[in-house]
Amino acid sequence: MPSRDFKPPEERTSPVTFFVLGLIMVAFTFWTVWDETFTRRPWKAIQKQFNAYEQGLAEKHLAEARQKSSSKLAEFDKRIAELAKNLASDAELSRLNQELDRQKIDTFEKVQDFGFAKAIYDQAFFEYQEGIRQGHDTTRERRHVEASRKELERLQPIAGKAEAALAEVEAKIAAKRKTLTDLERERRDAGRDVADLERRLAGIRSRTYDVRQAVYREYDRNNFNEPTMRVDRCQTCHLAIDRAGFEKAPQPFRSHPRPDLFLNKHDPATVGCTSCHGGQGAAITSIKKAHGYVEFWEDPLLKGPEAQTKCRTCHAQVFNIPGAPHISRGISLVRELGCFGCHTIPGTQDLRKAGPDLTRIQEKVQPGWLAPWIKRPRDYNPRTKMPFFSVSEQEALDLATFIWGAGQRKAAAEKPEGLDSPALIQQGKELFESVGCLACHIRNEEDRKLGDPIKEVDGRPLVYRNRDFGPALGRIGQKVQPDWLIRWLKNPKSYWHETSMPSLRLADAEAKAIAAHLLSLAPADPKAASAKLGDQAAYERGKRLVAARGCFGCHAIPGTENLSKIGPDLSAFARKRNFELSFGNVVDIPKNWEAWTFAKLKNPKIYQTEREELLMPNFDLSDAETASIRTLLRSMVPRSSPPFALATMDERGKRIEAGRKMIEKYNCSGCHVVENWGGDLLRRYKDPVQGPPLLNGEGAKVQPDWFFKFLRNVVILRPWIKVRMPSFQMPEEDAAALVDYFAALDEKLRPYVHFDRTAVPAAAAAAGKDIFQKAECLSCHGEWPPPQGQEPPTAPNLRFAKERLRPDWIVDWIRNPNRLQPGTKMPSFFPNAGIKVAILKGTQGAKEGDLWTYTLDAAADVELQENQVVSLNIGGRTHVAKVKGVDGRKVTLTGLDDLGRTIGRAELENHGDPIDPAILGGDAYKQIEALRDYLMIEESFTPPARGGGARPAAPRAQTPPARPRG
Repeated sequence: MPSRDFKPPEERTSPVTFFVLGLIMVAFTFWTVWDETFTRRPWKAIQKQFNAYEQGLAEKHLAEARQKSSSKLAEFDKRIAELAKNLASDAELSRLNQELDRQKIDTFEKVQDFGFAKAIYDQAFFEYQEGIRQGHDTTRERRHVEASRKELERLQPIAGKAEAALAEVEAKIAAKRKTLTDLERERRDAGRDVADLERRLAGIRSRTYDVRQAVYREYDRNNFNEPTMRVDRCQTCHLAIDRAGFEKAPQPFRSHPRPDLFLNKHDPATVGCTSCHGGQGAAITSIKKAHGYVEFWEDPLLKGPEAQTKCRTCHAQVFNIPGAPHISRGISLVRELGCFGCHTIPGTQDLRKAGPDLTRIQEKVQPGWLAPWIKRPRDYNPRTKMPFFSVSEQEALDLATFIWGAGQRKAAAEKPEGLDSPALIQQGKELFESVGCLACHIRNEEDRKLGDPIKEVDGRPLVYRNRDFGPALGRIGQKVQPDWLIRWLKNPKSYWHETSMPSLRLADAEAKAIAAHLLSLAPADPKAASAKLGDQAAYERGKRLVAARGCFGCHAIPGTENLSKIGPDLSAFARKRNFELSFGNVVDIPKNWEAWTFAKLKNPKIYQTEREELLMPNFDLSDAETASIRTLLRSMVPRSSPPFALATMDERGKRIEAGRKMIEKYNCSGCHVVENWGGDLLRRYKDPVQGPPLLNGEGAKVQPDWFFKFLRNVVILRPWIKVRMPSFQMPEEDAAALVDYFAALDEKLRPYVHFDRTAVPAAAAAAGKDIFQKAECLSCHGEWPPPQGQEPPTAPNLRFAKERLRPDWIVDWIRNPNRLQPGTKMPSFFPNAGIKVAILKGTQGAKEGDLWTYTLDAAADVELQENQVVSLNIGGRTHVAKVKGVDGRKVTLTGLDDLGRTIGRAELENHGDPIDPAILGGDAYKQIEALRDYLMIEESFTPPARGGGARPAAPRAQTPPARPRG
């Protein structure tokens, strides 16, 4: 057997193996370098693209700037070259330059000698002081200090003289070159844009690629609830997010929209990017990872309106967030549709049940109407808030049986007579359309048509209405019992104390007429009133169904007071992970939170299987409504932002927010314009004077005490108009919240208004009465009903003024009513009052008796009459004077105050034309205050005797009629 050849290890070779391994190592090394440099750093390519994009913009702007300024700069260059050439041949300038060189050397040497002497003196003085501290004999050091001081004093004037000589030569040269220097400065100014763009281009070309990151504290917490750092590197790619000029750039190079709101008020250095937009801020190895679109990342990037999700993490106290209409509509939908009846939802604890009280349902509805309503609510009212529960006919009957049987009747049944009278029905129609019912209810689609938008009413919505505030009444005759409807119209609170329906203070005949009209719109089914519901077994089944379906979440039903909400707590719903969501048998929906939630809201039964019954009803949400609610649900996280980032409200902000909730609760904007928004009922009036008043500026107008009493117990201010201010019988806390709200809007935070009637001088009161009669105020502000032969009033009775109106507002209103309410019917009795003009300068003239004379130069032509009273405001002080003469912009005044020989910048304020120049010295402001004083102290206003019953002409030109104020 042949023996095996043996080779020692040191003699063995494996060239092929080592060659292959070497190739693999080279390839791996190349791949490692490539992966580290390019694959894992895509942001470098993005920064390169941005630099190229910005460079292109800068080059474009530079070319435009050069083209724009080229001819001008060429002219400057030509003139500069000519001047420089002339100066180059100037012998005197050449001599001065040579002298400057010599003087610089001489000055340098002498200043240097002085500096050395100063150093020697400082050293000697230090040694002398140190010797004293050490207790040594300092005689020698003292002599050294004295000698060095004398040398310093000798050299100081020499150095100063040399510097003065140098400055003199430099001044002569500067004077010679002044024209050239000025021209060069003008040339630089003219080419500044070009120079700036050139520097910008140089900066772009020299940029290096780097990671841009910011670190924020307390936004994240670990499993032990300890704060951890959050790193945002978003601006590594979004390089122009906080820069202007890139609004039209492609992403990711675009500027942030609305920087005034989103960047100025949300400093990126404090709140970062991911706290508002989501995403994985620290990841920069890929766009997908940076945006958080990876498995198990709980906070992916929010796009479009979904970015408003994060607003609530800082603004949880606000139910209508400025700049975030998408999530605000979601909040309003949840509040309006009553989602909180089944689910625990933060921010809804203050809301009552969304549906009506069913305790006394036997008094209200026809028994035969109830089961079909439960079965398919939208067959009766397509815009109802009542959802579709997908119950069978038997289940609907069982539910109706229990609800009817559990109810109680407190008022005996009646059968009103004459409800089919055509005259009564017509009377009811006129009342329904005039007293204000259309602010909350509609009868048909025609009622949805409003008039033209109110001019200048363009504020942001305070309340998002997604369904009708009150139910549609077109088919109410098929639903309710006639006697209940009459009682309800008379006093809704007597049936349900939490209802939003106010009392319109209807007389019995008026309530009956409106009921007759509504019942005539859709006559009741005769069988509905006598329909029989189920038996005791149906009652028991219905009771179980009510408990299972959660009807008690929206309605008060006897016997269900102790039942708990049937839906899950949504406080942390946004943290649900994909594997925690049941998709049932559905396979065509993406397996993510967003798709699951949208489909669930749109069709709550979509994930139901034969083994799992889903109870959530269908609210018939549109796609936009569904997306808004999903945005709100996405904000439901267990933690808010750190304390330093939370939006805090001052006292004024809290009052405004509480008041806006009252506006939502009572639908104030259905009638009135509030915060320059709303007024739907007002839009129905061709003559706005006959409609509800605007409430812009109401807080500055009315006294808090009166306003509170008015909201609690309405008094009629304009009895001649048909629309009525309802009596809401609101709780004290609601009335107080509304009073505080309007006061806070106008920054009237002090709750007290006091006017000392006893301090009004008798002369002022008499003057006020005289002005009151001369202005013929009672021609509009008369009594109701009007006396025989007089026209009815068109403005509120002034006997309410002392209790109702703020004294300072009365003055402002009389001075210039059109400024407070543009287009008001109130005439201007003191034209030109309050008009101001800037004064540039003035001089004091000769003194005439006790009066000083001043001549002023105004910034514009002045329209003043001789002897007109004006105010001159100088440095915060006001001086009253009279006009002696006017010539264009020259104004001559006379006054008692000594203002000095010269007057600087000031402001001249016209007091206006007085009612009577003989009253109170013709000072219109004093006349206005006297009129205010008279209104505040007079108990009854008696019109002066005059012949005939016609209304006299107003003493001033009237402005066109327009909207009244409250």
